[in-house]
Amino acid sequence: MENKKAADSRKVIVDVSDVYKSYYLGHEEVPILKGVNFQVFEGDFVAIVGPSGSGKSTLMNLLGCLDRPTSGVIVVNGQDVNQLDDNGLARLRGMEIGFIFQQYNLIPRLTAYENVMLPTYASKKENIDYPKKAKELLKMVGLEDRMRHKPSELSGGQSQRVAIARSLINAPSILLADEPTGNLDSKTSEEVMGYFRELNRSGATIIMITHNNELAVRTDRVITIHDGQITRDVPAVDFVQHIKEEQLTVMEHLAAHETGIR
Repeated sequence: MENKKAADSRKVIVDVSDVYKSYYLGHEEVPILKGVNFQVFEGDFVAIVGPSGSGKSTLMNLLGCLDRPTSGVIVVNGQDVNQLDDNGLARLRGMEIGFIFQQYNLIPRLTAYENVMLPTYASKKENIDYPKKAKELLKMVGLEDRMRHKPSELSGGQSQRVAIARSLINAPSILLADEPTGNLDSKTSEEVMGYFRELNRSGATIIMITHNNELAVRTDRVITIHDGQITRDVPAVDFVQHIKEEQLTVMEHLAAHETGIR
């Protein structure tokens, strides 16, 4: 595995150590993740990139505390996932992780404001004025005049902005975004990525799961996964160079093939 990241003195928010994950089809074990190791530091903006079937969705479920590893250790903001019971895992998930999904996952019968407030019904932190914060977050994403609108009355981009506001309501340690622009047009995708960049500049730690290299290079660091293993962990600028080299290699092969045909 290529890893050019230097030693970092910042706080470790996510520590993934020798993680394996398997599922069973009948009595047959199907390995998905095979010895995954990496750390995410406070203030990172990281893309985890891989094709369909690479294991990135399984890894996202583990990072989001929606599942547990078969073996290995995942520590989220100082808490070992394996040492928590189901209630403890749910609390960690609700308090420390803000989720942003491709499908938005808004409740159709609730207004934008009510959707932003939704995570607080199960998990709350002390000393937060949640109604005030929900309004502030909707204002931050440019939806101050859409607070009472339901999802059916919002565009895709507006719905995703509601989802971003919702992910921030509990002041989580991590924002975990799963293909966050997958249902958006290119212009709206640019706007959403702009919000992520602004959030990161203000100190948010963001992990984005994607198959899209063009999105990945908009982050600061790219982790690539293939066949359940980390194959590269580099600054985004180095990932850009890798993509250019791959494209050049493909063009050279095509040129050689055409020459051979002639």
